[in-house]
Amino acid sequence: MSERIETSMGYLSGEVTEQTSYVPVPKQRYRAKIALAEFVDPAAMGWEPDEDLSDEEKAEFFRPFPLVRWQIESEENGGYTEYAGRMVDQRVSLRSGINPKTGRSYAEHRADLIRLKHGLGPKDEVVGYRLFDDGDLAEMERTEAIRVANERMKAYEGLSAVIRIMHIKSKKGDGDIRDGVAKIVLGS
Repeated sequence: MSERIETSMGYLSGEVTEQTSYVPVPKQRYRAKIALAEFVDPAAMGWEPDEDLSDEEKAEFFRPFPLVRWQIESEENGGYTEYAGRMVDQRVSLRSGINPKTGRSYAEHRADLIRLKHGLGPKDEVVGYRLFDDGDLAEMERTEAIRVANERMKAYEGLSAVIRIMHIKSKKGDGDIRDGVAKIVLGS
């Protein structure tokens, strides 16, 4: 007579039975590759700005922006890291001028991406360069222009660099922290 092992198929529901939480990637430098480069349109995503923003800040909130998603490959020196494979986002500002909160140029990340794409060093000047050719976008409808911009941002996918991770505290005051890219470290 064959023995029959009794098993419950209740596990098929995928119930989470233990505590889980998001652990941000530690703040340090990692080698990473751009896995995704795209434009995000807050209006199309249905995002809503905080009510306490000024009209100028609300207009800025709804401006489409480039988002670069970096996939961590290793530690800066090429050593193993348990965070290999994790994705870290970098929101790239299209504004000009100096950020009053940081004292740094809004164009810094944008300039570093352009330097990376063109194989330039950290001190090479990129005034006049663009993320991509945008001459025909002005005549397009917003959704079509963003679609075309997304196609052109694909040129950044696959590029590799050393990135420095930062932690961003939630504005909700709930103590949540997420990680993001603080800097592309060129010449590493």
